[in-house]
Amino acid sequence: MTETKALPKGVRALSTIEMWERFSFYMLQTLLVLYANDSPAAGGLGWSAEAAIRISGTYGAFVYISPVIGGFIADKFLGRRFGSAVGAVLMGIGQLTIMLHSTAAFYLGLSLLVLGCGLLKPSLSAMVGEFFSEQDHKRHSAFAVFYMAINIGALMGTFLSGLVALHWGYRSAFLLGALGFIIALINLFIASRGSLKMIGIRRARGLAPLSPLTPIEKTRIKVYLGMCLGNIVWNVIYAMPFGLLTYYAAHHIRNVIGGYTFPVTWYVAFYALLIIIFSYVLAKVYDFLHGRGVSLTVNRKLSFSYWLLVASCVSLLPLIYAIEHNPEYMGSPWPLITFYIVFSVSELLTIPVMLSAATQIAPKAYAAIMISANISISWGLGSYLGGEFGALTLHYSAMMLFSIVIIVSALLAVGHKRFDAYYEKLTGAQ
Repeated sequence: MTETKALPKGVRALSTIEMWERFSFYMLQTLLVLYANDSPAAGGLGWSAEAAIRISGTYGAFVYISPVIGGFIADKFLGRRFGSAVGAVLMGIGQLTIMLHSTAAFYLGLSLLVLGCGLLKPSLSAMVGEFFSEQDHKRHSAFAVFYMAINIGALMGTFLSGLVALHWGYRSAFLLGALGFIIALINLFIASRGSLKMIGIRRARGLAPLSPLTPIEKTRIKVYLGMCLGNIVWNVIYAMPFGLLTYYAAHHIRNVIGGYTFPVTWYVAFYALLIIIFSYVLAKVYDFLHGRGVSLTVNRKLSFSYWLLVASCVSLLPLIYAIEHNPEYMGSPWPLITFYIVFSVSELLTIPVMLSAATQIAPKAYAAIMISANISISWGLGSYLGGEFGALTLHYSAMMLFSIVIIVSALLAVGHKRFDAYYEKLTGAQ
């Protein structure tokens, strides 16, 4: 706690801005399938379930890829601070545009959100890093606070999105989302006049020349790209909460606890809450194991993550089987709850580990490129395929499709364990 208080005020300001940005982003993300699929009489667009699930995956893919391009534009031309402001404005206008309630406005609004995210998201993260030298140990604490802000924003956004949409309609939820970007912009303006000082003002003067790669470094890069390709399978399921699983929750689950009917977006809010809780628990587990000389390597964590992916998909099979044999099935929320509990731990053993592996295995000058590759390949392509996968379950056997994912995930779990020794030897080689 003392170390957190010792962080620059600008870091806390940027974390607050990120919290409101994620608040607004996840408000839309959790409503996307519901809004597209709901009838015009209920305030939706009246799309088919297949089209609604597909757009959630496609939108997620563009969101993940856009920071790769937007970060370059902010660094080279706009400056990170101005890029953040432009991004927040574009995303706020995007939310307001969707309120116009037409297919054309929907596509335009999503496009503005993608463009805005591409500028805002990488700029905020990069500005946090500007406060510290590479050797400053407080850098890790700063990004821990920043990551916590992301999850708090996601929790608030997903909790309120369904609640507001349920009682006041989709337009009110999108308006509240736009308000989040306005608050983020006001916070950025206040911070710019004080705690940020010169952070985010300077633009990159040129691309640093990349030194030639040694044979070992080339092998490391190939290995990491292979890991990214394998991680696509994990990200296909990572896209499910915003697509197929939200559709299941809306059409096949009795969302009632203690006599209270709750919004379907609360499943994702519960998931965000689990991420916050388990982040703390997992940190304590790592400290406990470290104190006893037990080392959890990158591939051991990833292997366990894939086994948890297997377990989370298996927990869905009774629900999937029931829906497949009765299209009108309405059942208990427990299969979804169990999925989110198990999968949240899998996330914490996957996303941070893959990002960390990029900085560990890649040559120093290529670390950012490798992180961008991970985002584009694993998250971007995985999100797109997640939308396609969800749409396919409506036409083909969902039991068969999920069984394939389970088998491939088990093979990846075994593969990462067997790959562990080679990876450790490779990262230790000079």
